[in-house]
Amino acid sequence: MPQKPSPVHLDGQPDLDATAALAAKKERKTAIATVIGSLVFAFLMVIMTTSVYLATMHAPSPHDMPVAVIGSGELAQDVVFGLERAENSPASIRIVDTTDEALQLLHDREIAGAIELPGNDSADTTAVIHTASAAGASQASVVQQILAPVAIDAGMDIQVDELTPLPAGDSAGIAAMFMAMALMLAGYMPIGLVLTGAPELLKLRRFVPVWVGWSALISALVWFIAGPVIGSFSGHTAAILGIGWLTVFSIGLVQLFLSRILGAAAVLVGMLLVVVLGMPASNLAMSVHTMPGFFGWLHGILPLPGAGEALRSVLYFGGAGALGYLVRFVVAIVLALLATAGVDALRRRKQAKALLAAASETTDDAGNTAITGQADAAAPVAASAAVAAASPRAARLVPLAGGKPRSRPVRYLMLAAFPFSMVALMLGLMLTAMHSPTPVGLPVAIVSSTEGAAQQFADGLAGGTGDMLALSTQDSAQAASDLVYSGELVGALVLPDAAHPSATLYSAGAAGTGQQMVLQRVFQQAAQQAGVELEQVDVAPLTASDTGGSVSLYISMGWVMAGFLGITVLTGGAPWALRLRKQLPTLLGWSAFMSVTIWLIAGPLVGAYHGPVWSLLGIGVLTIASLGLVTAAISRVMGLLAVVPVVTVFMFVGVPASGGGLSTYMQPGLFQTLHDVLPLPAALDAVRGITYYGGAGVGPALLTLVAWGMCGLAANLVISAVQKRRAQR
Repeated sequence: MPQKPSPVHLDGQPDLDATAALAAKKERKTAIATVIGSLVFAFLMVIMTTSVYLATMHAPSPHDMPVAVIGSGELAQDVVFGLERAENSPASIRIVDTTDEALQLLHDREIAGAIELPGNDSADTTAVIHTASAAGASQASVVQQILAPVAIDAGMDIQVDELTPLPAGDSAGIAAMFMAMALMLAGYMPIGLVLTGAPELLKLRRFVPVWVGWSALISALVWFIAGPVIGSFSGHTAAILGIGWLTVFSIGLVQLFLSRILGAAAVLVGMLLVVVLGMPASNLAMSVHTMPGFFGWLHGILPLPGAGEALRSVLYFGGAGALGYLVRFVVAIVLALLATAGVDALRRRKQAKALLAAASETTDDAGNTAITGQADAAAPVAASAAVAAASPRAARLVPLAGGKPRSRPVRYLMLAAFPFSMVALMLGLMLTAMHSPTPVGLPVAIVSSTEGAAQQFADGLAGGTGDMLALSTQDSAQAASDLVYSGELVGALVLPDAAHPSATLYSAGAAGTGQQMVLQRVFQQAAQQAGVELEQVDVAPLTASDTGGSVSLYISMGWVMAGFLGITVLTGGAPWALRLRKQLPTLLGWSAFMSVTIWLIAGPLVGAYHGPVWSLLGIGVLTIASLGLVTAAISRVMGLLAVVPVVTVFMFVGVPASGGGLSTYMQPGLFQTLHDVLPLPAALDAVRGITYYGGAGVGPALLTLVAWGMCGLAANLVISAVQKRRAQR
């Protein structure tokens, strides 16, 4: 494309002022394009995660759940008919003749559960529901919800039998999930870093041996943290190391191929396939039979389901079916190697043609050298430079910690240390927080108008529940209900009296379904022992569009990601934009834009959020801007290495401390303390407050977010002052 001529005076001399003005204008356009391009990258990462997670997990509904009916005759047919006519037909049913056959199917995970009917000539009316919590705790719960009503309608009693209960070290059944997620992170993250930090390592002959060692290192790290350190399992060392190595090695090779054809955009594609689509399809957090049908197909091909199910097979099912899940990794390795080698061969052929074309241009029609011997060297060098400019080798070397590019050994060490630390922190912190939930200190009030009755009941209950409950007494049911609504109490039990012969349990589903289920189980047992009925009152029930209470969590996570990702991409692509006078308007515009975008996804597009709009938008802007200010301050000091502390505090610690996935009363005490100071828990509490509590409790959450924002602003001002003073010396 021809360049515009430089401005000239009437006397034919160059107009230096006009030339400088044109150059400055071009520089401004380039700077604006760089900022916009960086933010588009962050935008895509945020909306991919937020939209997919909200769309698939806000109201999971079972469909085609594979279950078996054990029995024969009219009774079995009636049960099958009852399951088939259930609303939306949640089950895919097969009839088997014997219990052993059903249990084998359950062990092989060809079914999710089975119901064993009493014999036709038996006086026993008990139906046994067989489940396998080790195949997914949430799936086992859904199976019971599907099968129990049909048996009860037929006049049967229910008994639940666990084929493979979860061990004490992994009572939540999430060890395989977090281990698989760590392997995903280690598989796709380093390629993007190497692409810009050490592109010479992406040559296939160099990459393969390096990646063999990296895969072995990460598989050992994952085994060591999840096993010996945290104790979520014991044994199975060789199998876990093998699964880990195969997983990381295959993902890295696929990501290498994607980087060949997509460049830096391969990071987005890898994230989409490995994590964003992988989690709903994984069958690890929620049953894949409660996700949209498309994810059932993805379960058979994506790496996260394959790694998670293979680990689950080894840990809990004696390795049954593990090889079938690992086949996809072997296929991926072979195809990725062949495809990458093919792309490289085509590029070498194009490069050779370019060299020949460049050489031919230096000869005259007679085939003699046109100018001098220097041209013989200059022409192929110029052609080689042109080819290199379009390859990953031309990627700008971004020093991770800012400043001048490091020496090669230091660069390699930093490139390895960055993903290594992220994997270790993610797995260690999140698995520590949630692998073995144990309710401790749930604040509950016992209510009675009779003097001493509440305290007497509380004393008796404490002897049977240990430190599970932090019991207090109240003499007013309304006051206790208000305390549950405000969040000061998790629940309140109103004892029966002459006017109300049944006991009443107040709880709040919006505060967390896990802690609500614990209370319901404890007090249902207590009521049965006392011979009284238990009436349950949910003072803040969840809605049909938020059946698990996860919408607040995913909205808040979207804000937090937008806050730190927006600044992080600017740190790598346009670090000058972090200067405060440029940072503030950019950050405010970004915060408003992303707050509106996340509301559009959660509300009009997905239909998961139906609360106040303007309040949500305001909280979103405050959250994104506050986290952006803090991230900017850390990034101005640490460069891209700021990602490590920022993601650790805001996500790896923030998610468990938020109470969005698991009640903080069921985690180590540190996370209960951090709940009151971290921004993600504050954002989540604010969303819950406006959605389910009419704004109650929003004030303290907003103060927490404002405090983070003010600290970030103050830190930026100090950094600017120090930098200005240094520049004046």
